[in-house]
Amino acid sequence: MKLRRAQATLMNEALVGAPRHVTEAAMRIGRGEVVPGADAEAVVAALADVMTEAYSEADGLTERGIEIDDLIGVVQQMSEHFYD
Repeated sequence: MKLRRAQATLMNEALVGAPRHVTEAAMRIGRGEVVPGADAEAVVAALADVMTEAYSEADGLTERGIEIDDLIGVVQQMSEHFYD
């Protein structure tokens, strides 16, 4: 599985300023690499934080928030644990 270009761009934009280990894991995921569970979870956690802090409103997620939520599902599939 590989991220679409738009998904990879969204992930990179959302993770600006994230810790180095998170951005490195995100780069590997963006290349279609399956990553250790802890790395995938770190990326998921960072994306979830961005989604809830920047792209949620009183009545739910914004359109961009929904895109990040969809991206989180793809990132979870790039975890070694997904294939256990």
